[in-house]
Order: sequence, then C-alpha cells, then structure tokens
Amino acid sequence: MVSFDVDNLYTNVPVHEAIEITLDMLFKRPTPPPIPFTRPQLKRLLEIAVCGIPFRFLDKIYIQIDGVAMGSPLGPILADLFMSNIEQKLNKFSTNKPLVWIRYVDDIFYIFKKQQNINDFLMRINKWHPNIEFIIERKM
Repeated sequence: MVSFDVDNLYTNVPVHEAIEITLDMLFKRPTPPPIPFTRPQLKRLLEIAVCGIPFRFLDKIYIQIDGVAMGSPLGPILADLFMSNIEQKLNKFSTNKPLVWIRYVDDIFYIFKKQQNINDFLMRINKWHPNIEFIIERKM
C-alpha cells in the first residue's frame, strides 16, 4: 500500500480543460441539467469566473494565467472534476487495476492487488497528464 499526493493540484489544473470536463459532465447526460443556461453560456460564465483572475502579492497585481486561483470558490469543484476525469481514464485503460484507490482532493490511498514496483507505477501515472505530478507521500 502507498499514499500519493498530487503536487500543487490547484495551481496545475488546466482551467480550460477543467471547464470542458465540467460542461461534458453536465451536458452529455441523458437528461439535460436543471439550469437555465446553454452550454456556450455556461462556458462563458465559468471562463469569466476563473480565467485571468487578478491577485495581489507583495503589493503588486498579477494575473493568473493557468491553474485555479487559490481561494477561488470554484477551485475545489474544478479540481475534483478534473481529477475524477483522470480516474475514469485510469479505470478505462488500466490493465492492472488497484485493489483500493481512495482519493480525497489531492491525496490518494492505494493498495496494489499483487506485488508491484511502486516506482514503475508512479512513472506510469505521471504520464497521465502533463500538468499533474503524483508524488509518494510515505510508504506504509
């Protein structure tokens, strides 16, 4: 068993990709979402809410280029939906599925079904997405 952490998850979430994942989850369901917006309207609202957000650091104003701004109310939602999408890909394409995979935000508890090289597995999961880096928190 091993515990993984996603290194700097919020600031590494690709915002535009996370928005598309969110829209797909809402609008590709068999029943339409109970919201009064079309897909393009909701996309624009999400972009306004999370893209190009200014922030202040040491009395200077900066613009967030990518990643979810720390403190954004949509940050945890977009990060969770983005990570859920990565997990779905794991379940779909992985031939060596885990016995246990439990994730809470950016922390993952993993139990292997059989003896497996943890470093090889870590190398493989770090290829899932260029923005996301898994690190081993501690071996148990």
